[in-house]
Order: sequence, then structure tokens, then C-alpha cells
Amino acid sequence: MGLTIGVGFLAREARDNAEEVAIFKESFDLLNEVLAEAGMPPHHEPLGIPDSEVFDAQMLGYGGLHAVRRLAAYCVCEGRIPAQVRYDQYAEDPVTATLYQEIQKNLEFDHPQPAERLSAPKAAQSLFQHLMLHSDAEGFYLPTDFEHVIFDGAQPQREGIGGMVGSAPRLLKECLILARFINLPLDIDIESEEMWDVVDDPPSQGELWKIYGVEAFGIARLIRGCEAAIQHKAVLGFF
Repeated sequence: MGLTIGVGFLAREARDNAEEVAIFKESFDLLNEVLAEAGMPPHHEPLGIPDSEVFDAQMLGYGGLHAVRRLAAYCVCEGRIPAQVRYDQYAEDPVTATLYQEIQKNLEFDHPQPAERLSAPKAAQSLFQHLMLHSDAEGFYLPTDFEHVIFDGAQPQREGIGGMVGSAPRLLKECLILARFINLPLDIDIESEEMWDVVDDPPSQGELWKIYGVEAFGIARLIRGCEAAIQHKAVLGFF
């Protein structure tokens, strides 16, 4: 399955597909319902982002995102780089499961009426909360800084939100930790031939970020996406 991340897509659609932009705005209306329930101010998505500054990038499917999360799990739980595995093994890893369990231990459950709701986690940033607690396929990271992931308390959960809303500044901090963990150059061109080469054929020796090319690919894209979201005060969306 494919995964695209983007910043400024509503601005682009407002210019290019005026008749269809109402469909995209519905997701932002639902997002603001979630924020209101969490006691947070609404998000006002900017429509003036020029086409040249709209950020749009393909991830390496859901497996590429799972690879980044697996790296975070080993960073937190064992303080080491994980062994390399096949693409189809990134999602099924006992250490990743351990990190999710640790996050779960730091969740508080309450039951406001009329719907059961999961409150904000106690987990600290060191658990990579904003990276780990987000849908693989949809949803938003806001350009504002807040400590805990926001949960959608509706039953059923609102369409397009993915159940959770994260903070782009917090996700950026978490991804920068991982970039340092594998010595990923922060000025890397995410569309460079060098980047694609380490994804297609990662070396077994040499620079650490190249050996872990799949993880580097995802981290670099998430960093650029977070930076664009913060710059334009727009959401980083998963599609």
C-alpha cells in the first residue's frame, strides 16, 4: 500500500480543483471537532501557500514507516541499532511491541459521557509518542507544539482523522533524535540519487545511514514535512 505525506494540499486544491475543495475542507472541520473536544483552539489551514512551496512526498509504503518506528523502539528500549531485516518484517518486531506496551502503560483511561474516551498519555517524549501514536494511512500533524497526542473520542471515530492527532514540532524533535542515532546528514536532498540508491541497494558496510537506507529515507521525509508544516503553519497530512 502507498503512503504520501504532504503540506499545503488544501491550498493547492483550492486553486486547482475549486469544485472539489469542499470535500477536503470536511476533514478540517472534523479535525476541529476533535480539537474542540480536547479543549484546544481550532486549526485554520492557510490557503496562500504557493505551488512551489507545497510539500508532497511518497514514503516507502506503510513498511517504510514501520521501519522508522522499529528504529525508535530499539533506540528507547535497548539503546542500540537493530539488525537489518526484510521489508515485510518491519511491522512485526518484539521490541516495537515492547515500546507500544510501555506507551500503553502510560495511558490513562477515563469515561466521560456520552462516549468512552482515551485521555492524553503520561508518556514522555523519550517514548517517541508522536511518531508511534498515529495512523499509518491517514490523519494530521498540527504545526503547533503540544506535549501529548490528541485522541478522537468519537464512536465510531471520525473519517480521515485516523483516531489520533499529533504535533509536527514534537514529531520533528523525535525524528531529529533518530537522525542523530544513524548519523543521517540533516541537509540531505530527499530526492537525490544517493538517497534512492541506499533504498534500492543498501550497503552492508560504510556510513550508518546508508546501511539503514530505508529508515533514513523515511526519517528525512518526515523531517522535511515537519519543517514545511511549521514554516507555513499548515498541517502535515498522511494520505
